[in-house]
Amino acid sequence: ATATATPSPTATATPSPTAASKGVVIANSSQISEGAVRIIEAKDNNGNVQSFAISRFGGKISVLNTICTHQGCLVQSAGADLVCPCHDSKFSGFDGAVQRGPAARSLTVFRSLEEGGEIILLK
Repeated sequence: ATATATPSPTATATPSPTAASKGVVIANSSQISEGAVRIIEAKDNNGNVQSFAISRFGGKISVLNTICTHQGCLVQSAGADLVCPCHDSKFSGFDGAVQRGPAARSLTVFRSLEEGGEIILLK
């Protein structure tokens, strides 16, 4: 047998992972400006439409839950921050940290990836 009869360690039988195998695309990179937060609606990995707050700071993308941790109202984008219209809690658009109460817990940060001009909500 020759060396060509056995697959080399670099040969792959499966294609490289696609965005769909990693999670779902929730936005295009071009939709998210540096230093700001944008709220979009997209399907999550379970196929349910939900609201996401997506930000870009220092080139790094963050995807945050938009449900206020105080009483469950939907937060709104306010430049680089997220503000709850119900009781005026304020959160960082970068990492979801509470900047002003009454909310005591940060917003949930979802695992995400920016790749090939798309923002992917990871599984």
